[in-house]
Amino acid sequence: MTIASGSLVEASDYNTIQTKVDSILGTGSGDKGYGQAVSSSQQSSGAVITDNHINELFADIQKAHTHQQGSASS
Repeated sequence: MTIASGSLVEASDYNTIQTKVDSILGTGSGDKGYGQAVSSSQQSSGAVITDNHINELFADIQKAHTHQQGSASS
């Protein structure tokens, strides 16, 4: 999935990434998932993905990175 600079992020693309982040950071299933609170959430089809949605998703990615590496990425 490539998004051109200046283009809008589609809900389906956002949801694909958010699902992966949630399965790693959140409860997951079986022996997967860190059991942490997830800030980001799925968005309905056709929803406008705002900077707040992106920031919440980024914060979740940072939490997962910190869990793995011991510190946030630069």
